[in-house]
Amino acid sequence: MRNQQPSLMVSSGGIELAVYTVGTAPTLGEDKPVLLFAQGFPDRAFFWDQIVALLQDRCFIMTFDLRGTGQSTPIKGVKPYHYDALVDDVYTVIDTLSPHHPVQLIGHDWGGLYGWEVCQDQRAIGRIKTFYTLSPSLDQIGLWMRRRVLKPTPKHLYQLFSQLFRNSLMLFFALPLLPVLLWRSSLAAKMMGYLYRKFDGLTFEPYDSLQQDAIHFLGIYRANLLRKVLMPRPQACLVPVHAVIAERDPFLPPWTFEEAPHWAADYRETYIDASHWAPLSQPKRIAELIEQGWAEAR
Repeated sequence: MRNQQPSLMVSSGGIELAVYTVGTAPTLGEDKPVLLFAQGFPDRAFFWDQIVALLQDRCFIMTFDLRGTGQSTPIKGVKPYHYDALVDDVYTVIDTLSPHHPVQLIGHDWGGLYGWEVCQDQRAIGRIKTFYTLSPSLDQIGLWMRRRVLKPTPKHLYQLFSQLFRNSLMLFFALPLLPVLLWRSSLAAKMMGYLYRKFDGLTFEPYDSLQQDAIHFLGIYRANLLRKVLMPRPQACLVPVHAVIAERDPFLPPWTFEEAPHWAADYRETYIDASHWAPLSQPKRIAELIEQGWAEAR
């Protein structure tokens, strides 16, 4: 899909989203799984290509370039990347391409972080069947940190300072100017290559719009990170949640999911032997979990 043109452009909040589809949309009475994938920083829709290839013969699949990136409308600033706009984008895609069939939402990195917000919205009822996430929510991380500050045992303090160190890159990306300069140089792409190799044994392949996409994508950090973590707000998830927890994730380790079971009435979790970029290093395992989920739901 890397060089594929969008299947269609979908208008959401005054911007155009580049949406890519694989397979045929189910007819009104057809029982066919519909999947919607949401990726993180600084990825594009083709991040999911390996998983899509494994599932495409049995379902209808939708991916899209996040607002401001790829072939979606290029936008800058902070306000356009607020969670409210991102949530509206997801429902606009669902309404346009799957108005009569609920979708299974799969989120990685920021796609998982704001995916929780999508599934806490009243519109989720009847429109999202299951939420597969490789991330906790920012609210959950904020409450997790608050509990460790209020009960500073040696173990809690170790976890707290360890997590602050692990998330230092996220905090850096929320700063003004400096991360922009990093991405305008060759250092950021080299950094991504190093992280891919170190944690997942993968090769990072920069694409043509990477620099521009990453700079625009910084708005998601500035609009949401500190606001959600420092002022967490408990809120119930309205659909079943399946957390896919990468045991060796250096940024979102298993302990950050500690709050997650309390946020959904129907919650399950699966641990996989992977690091942060599990959809690239373990696509078969993740595809199996998704396929198993829709088989059980029938």
